Parts: sequence; C-alpha cells; structure tokens
Amino acid sequence: MKLVLRYAPFHQNSDYAVMMLEAARDQDLFMETLELMFDTQNYWVKHHVVDAKELWSLLGSIGGLDMKRMAEFINNKKADVIIAQDLQDSKTLGANKTPSYFVNGKPLQVFGLENLKKLINSEL
Repeated sequence: MKLVLRYAPFHQNSDYAVMMLEAARDQDLFMETLELMFDTQNYWVKHHVVDAKELWSLLGSIGGLDMKRMAEFINNKKADVIIAQDLQDSKTLGANKTPSYFVNGKPLQVFGLENLKKLINSEL
C-alpha cells in the first residue's frame, strides 16, 4: 500500500504554507514541519486565510530548520512546479475541497474516519 499526499492550495495564501513545507522537506524536516503546522493551525489560519508571517514565526521553533535556507528556497520558487502539478492532479481527480480523499482513484463520498476505512478495505 502506498500513501500519496497532494497539495490543494485552494485557500488564500495557502501556497505559502506549501512553499514552507517543501522548503522544510528540502532540509529533511518534512514530518516535523507538517506536525507543527497541524498542531498550530488555529494560530496561522484565520477564516480559511493563511497568515504566512505567523506561520513563518512558528516554524522558527523547529530545531535544525534553517530559516535563511528556507527563505532562499521560497524565493527561488522551487515549489511552484509541485504546486502546479498537484493542482492539475486535483482537477483531474475532481478534488475541490480540503481535505479530499481518494483510494485507487475512488473518492471518499462521505467524510469521516470510518468511511475512509471502509473505502480502503474495499480496495484491499
């Protein structure tokens, strides 16, 4: 079984969150950054709008994350190709909200953990 995560930066400024996450991946700190982002989302997302400055300040607490290197990664627009491809993939799959779940290309019709488990089991 393989889990594939795709970005769907549908909300205002959410592309900045993707860029920061990819910059952290470039430093082998993807999971630490992702976990911090989930844990602190109520601080840097207000009314579905990403506050990039607030997120930036929170990410500075991750040990080993080089913020200067992160800024260089973001300024070089290295994540733009990833964002463009993931948006195209979401369009192809018909994903129009976050989160959206697909198992072997089949969408989760009714959101919820039990429904996701059922969909996964039906494909195993």
